Amino acid sequence: MKILVTGAGGFLGYHVVERLLAHGHSDIRCFFRDAAKAERILPLVNSHPEAKIELCYGNLRSPSDCAKAVEGVSLGFHLAAAMKGAPAELFFDSVVVSRNLLEALESRDPVDDKSTRVVLVSSFGVYGVVPMGRGARIDELAPLETHPELRDPYSFSKLRQEQLFWDFQKKGGFELVVLRPGVLYGPGGGHFSTRVGLQIGPRFFHLAATCCRSLMLSIALRPSSSPERTPMRPTRFTTSLMTTCPPPPVISACIRSWSGPSALSACRTFSPRC
Repeated sequence: MKILVTGAGGFLGYHVVERLLAHGHSDIRCFFRDAAKAERILPLVNSHPEAKIELCYGNLRSPSDCAKAVEGVSLGFHLAAAMKGAPAELFFDSVVVSRNLLEALESRDPVDDKSTRVVLVSSFGVYGVVPMGRGARIDELAPLETHPELRDPYSFSKLRQEQLFWDFQKKGGFELVVLRPGVLYGPGGGHFSTRVGLQIGPRFFHLAATCCRSLMLSIALRPSSSPERTPMRPTRFTTSLMTTCPPPPVISACIRSWSGPSALSACRTFSPRC
């Protein structure tokens, strides 16, 4: 089975490729827009000589590059997305490039789309939390934002991207899995999110207001501790743990347990009216 990972040179992309290799997958195509970022993957290539790790360079703005990326692929992880920039750039590099990729997937011949699985990394920002009220539970069934035009450009583009994937899934029939993590952090990218505090030299400075604040920690990628456990395959995935700030000992314990070399977690903080 050939697996595609777009955005393989990013923080999350590296960990996805590393986990795929750890689980025995040996035919992986890593797609890069910036050739310099491929250096991050080279240690994995060198440590797994038995695996076929293809380094594919191109730009998802190009339909021909998208066609090259999805050729022969049975499982695709779409991680590439704009994180910052002007609103037009965020929309183009999240929504438009996704359409290019989906159209390339749709036009393949003679691959059966129904045997193809696509994993989209969306964002926690697609949820419409404002009307839910204080103390409401946010999970996979929480409503999506109904007024994305009132949100920040990143949340707007991620919501439109996810809606695009669902539209193509209904038309093409491929299996779609959507993950909605919060802010990603962990080994190789900082042990804590900057929403929690700042690392300055050897010291970590925790940032918090005097009012009550909710801290949500959600698992974005975490290897199973039991080899017999069957991995979950939800269509929409948001695993969360709610507590108050400052974090009690249970949260500190969770953070320590996620700080292993192959663990990755995500968090999002938000302040209700106090």
